[in-house]
Amino acid sequence: MIWEGPVGPNKMFAEGLGLVYGSTRFQVPEKSYLLRVLHPFVEDGDEVKYLLVNPRLSCSTLEDVMGDASAVNISRVKPKLVLKAGDEYGGFDFEGWAIGWIKIARI
Repeated sequence: MIWEGPVGPNKMFAEGLGLVYGSTRFQVPEKSYLLRVLHPFVEDGDEVKYLLVNPRLSCSTLEDVMGDASAVNISRVKPKLVLKAGDEYGGFDFEGWAIGWIKIARI
């Protein structure tokens, strides 16, 4: 998957907002790290403003994802849904999107 972000191929800036919690009614991760995309983009006709990320490797934790460079599973939050830290999300609120790498930008 190759796309052009505002800082180059396959790169984007996002702000970490905190943890959100998967609904027990769906088979979704118990908790995910919520990111707000600083330069929203369009994918499959939907504007992407928020992403959910979870550790890709079984030896990684959400704390690793939030504090260090880590491989992640990335999901797009549906465009009409606005989440904030501490909110609950369900199985129809996001779509799996990519596998990637997250790291803290030192700006």
